[in-house]
Amino acid sequence: MSVVLLDSKCFAHIADLFLTVNETILLQQLATFACFSLQSNRLTRAFHMFHRCVARQHSTRLSSTQHLRLSLTASTCMSSASTSSSSMTSSVSPLHISARYEFNMANETTQQRIGTTFKAPPNVGPGRQKGQEANPFKSWEHMSHKWLIMMCVGCLGGGYAAGQLAEVDESQIQPKFDRAAAVADLWKTFEFRPDLAPTALRVAFVLAARRGGVSATSVDESCAVVSGLEDIAGVYNFIAGRHQMSMEDITSLTAVVAVRFLRGPSAQLETNWKWGRDDKDKAIPRQPVPQGREHHSVLAIMKHIGDLTDEEGVALLGIHAVGELHPTVSGVLDGAKNVPGRGFTLDNKYFQFILETEKQWKPLEVARTQENKETVKELPKTFRCVYASAAATSSSSSPAAGEALKDTPKKSKKKDLCVANGSMLDYLLKRKESRQWVEVFAKDKTKWENAFERGLEKMLESNFKKLRVFHNNNNGGSAPLTNGAATVEGQAAFPARVA
Repeated sequence: MSVVLLDSKCFAHIADLFLTVNETILLQQLATFACFSLQSNRLTRAFHMFHRCVARQHSTRLSSTQHLRLSLTASTCMSSASTSSSSMTSSVSPLHISARYEFNMANETTQQRIGTTFKAPPNVGPGRQKGQEANPFKSWEHMSHKWLIMMCVGCLGGGYAAGQLAEVDESQIQPKFDRAAAVADLWKTFEFRPDLAPTALRVAFVLAARRGGVSATSVDESCAVVSGLEDIAGVYNFIAGRHQMSMEDITSLTAVVAVRFLRGPSAQLETNWKWGRDDKDKAIPRQPVPQGREHHSVLAIMKHIGDLTDEEGVALLGIHAVGELHPTVSGVLDGAKNVPGRGFTLDNKYFQFILETEKQWKPLEVARTQENKETVKELPKTFRCVYASAAATSSSSSPAAGEALKDTPKKSKKKDLCVANGSMLDYLLKRKESRQWVEVFAKDKTKWENAFERGLEKMLESNFKKLRVFHNNNNGGSAPLTNGAATVEGQAAFPARVA
């Protein structure tokens, strides 16, 4: 049998593998080689050389425990090899067989790891078994959890930063609905039920007050629970579902269409109307009613529904020119109006009327009967009334298709019961800053129109986080018919104004 000689290069190579493969197997391999040489002095010199190579090349990587294991394993293998060298000619000792077997098994395992199949190491995390195959489609299972978390946080941070830095032209974002088609449906609704146009404006006030925290009756006050608004609530639900619009968008658009239907000032409202109303991140707290009062003051309401100026607030109250009391609201005051005999025409006549009848307003008294005893209890105690002659207009007729309502003269000398809230009359007539605007608007219709449009636009956009300017889209909808002719698609979303 030839003698196996181990030189320094061989030891250096084995020393590099010392920490990657079990060191005991390597030392047993050396003992096997040395036993075949039958030279104990070579064996001793070989182990000393190996120990020095390992200690020299891996001094910074070996712990004290590994140094001790290396020395003990070397001593054990030396003594075993010396004992078995005397029987070299007969057979190889069990130590040789065991050493070669363990070395071959370790070598086969190493070759498997070098192959194409990736084996997850046992220290990748809890629950992993030694030699278990890794799933290439679940590589995250074999990563350190710390690095996995850092990678996820980095991805989220990068995405957030990109969203903040990226410039998005929101003016080019198109809504899902076709405004012209929605306006056409609303216009047809008002032609069938003209009384819903003033009601839609009342809803706009109610929702603005709710957003501002000054709603009067209940926390969940909305167009569905406020008295007298059940019919218009059904219209909102139908239009919003048909055209995929949010409730706030449809109520604001309905208010704009109602102003146009009532022949009020709406040119700027139509141009500046915005969509995509989003609630604020933090709701405005509900404002408590001052002690000793039943309701919020008119001045406080104007402050919270859009921070309106005195000019804009007074101009908005001119909307009472188309107001009348509804049986489900007042119960006993069905047919009472705000302006005598007037039809559905929104103008500055309300200011003229309250100035002319300023000295005639008296507290409202309703006789209590068996039928209305419960209703009378719920009537506001601040109502005032006046009987005035009909101003030669009638509200009973409906307009023809595509035409706005027009006043119809009548010769009746019957006086109408006109009712108003006393707190509002005091705000308009007794407050100096408000009265001056009442007098201006009663004389100058143009100034009232400009202030009314500014005030209503601010109210419709109050207390929202984001609004987007509307651009005509190409969803295939067409504008409503006007006087038998269709408007040009993409250029007009509202019917033509009728003088």
